[in-house]
Amino acid sequence: AALETDLAAHSASLAAISGELEAARVDVATRAAAEEGNDALRAALETDLAARAASLEDATAARDAALASLATASGELEETRGEVARVEAARDAALERERAVEESLAATSG
Repeated sequence: AALETDLAAHSASLAAISGELEAARVDVATRAAAEEGNDALRAALETDLAARAASLEDATAARDAALASLATASGELEETRGEVARVEAARDAALERERAVEESLAATSG
């Protein structure tokens, strides 16, 4: 009877150990699944970050191109203003010569 009791106690102990092992296996599997989920999330975040960095680089390049175009247009505008000023000065000089000629003609004929 003592041997049967001892055997039953060992069986119960083995069953408890077996239950603990199964719980540990489930815990390890759960942790592994969580780790895989974390890895997938990390990969998705890294992909998103890389896409955002590329988009930022594209936007920066577009901004730089727009600034260069603006600088070119500004230079062309200054050149045009200079040409307008030269044309206006030539017109004013021509008008002054015309007025002088008219005054000279008026003085000669009068």
